[in-house]
Amino acid sequence: MKTKTLLTSLAVGLMLSSSAIGGPVNYQNNAPVSGALFGPETSVSAFAMYLKSDQEGVSKSWGGGVGIEHFFSSYFGVAGTAAWVEPDNSDLWHNYIADGIIRVPIESLRIAPYALAGLGGIYGDGELNLVGRAGAGVDFRITKGFGVFGDWIYHFPEGSTGIAGENYALTRIGLKFVF
Repeated sequence: MKTKTLLTSLAVGLMLSSSAIGGPVNYQNNAPVSGALFGPETSVSAFAMYLKSDQEGVSKSWGGGVGIEHFFSSYFGVAGTAAWVEPDNSDLWHNYIADGIIRVPIESLRIAPYALAGLGGIYGDGELNLVGRAGAGVDFRITKGFGVFGDWIYHFPEGSTGIAGENYALTRIGLKFVF
C-alpha cells in the first residue's frame, strides 16, 4: 500500500511540476509574429488584367502579364512588370513598367494594402511612348510563400497620336509566389 501511495504521489507531483517548468500556455494571441508574412522578400507574379481606355472607339479588353518584386523591408519595395493587351481597333499594347511600392502590412488579417507609382514604356500601333502610372491595391497571403493580389492602376502615356496621350486604367488580379 505504501508503494502504491508513493508512486501515485510521485506521478501527481511530476504532472504538476511539468507545467511549472514549461510555463503557462498563452492562448490569447494567435496572430503571426511581426514580419512573418510580409518581411523583406522577393516574389514573382502572374496576373489577368482588364483595360478600360479613355480613347474613343477602343472597347474594354482583357490581357495579362507577369511581374517581379523585391521588398527591402516590410514597407518599401520595387517592382518590374510586363503586360500585354489587344484592345479592339488597335494593335497589341506592350507595357513595361518599373514601380516604387509602399505597403502597410496588417499581419493579423494576412493583408497588406499598398500604393504604387512608376514609369516605363508602352508600345503599340507602331510607336513607343513613355508612360507614367499610379495606383493602389491589396495583397492577401494564404501562406508565407503564396498569395493573391488585386489592384487598380491609372496610366498617363505621353504623346498625342495613336495610343499616346490616351489615358487608361488597368484592374489586375493575380497570384504571387514569394521567396
